[in-house]
Amino acid sequence: MYVPFAMGVLEAVRWRKRTLFAFEATGIAVGLYLLYAIAARPLVAELVGGHIVYDSPHFYLVPVMVLYLAATCVSGFCSSHGFVRLFGVLSLCRSLRRMSFMSERSSRSSASLRRS
Repeated sequence: MYVPFAMGVLEAVRWRKRTLFAFEATGIAVGLYLLYAIAARPLVAELVGGHIVYDSPHFYLVPVMVLYLAATCVSGFCSSHGFVRLFGVLSLCRSLRRMSFMSERSSRSSASLRRS
């Protein structure tokens, strides 16, 4: 929620500000949904490979992640400031790397369960 808001405050171009407002609204909707998911179901945290991995059993995982990445990373692409666009690119790359780590972890967990 904060990232598109902060980018909107920096922005001087009117149409870009309106576009960032749409990303902010998306971020608020996703944030409220995730808040509900955490309040309704337990959140589990575990240490995997030196990282804290949170397992939140909410529905619509792929659409929620796409909207979250749009609000926090892709919104930076709309900025007229080069450093904000760079932030968006680096944030998206880092998020995609994190997601690849999670998919590797998931496939390893599935393989170990099949062997048992």
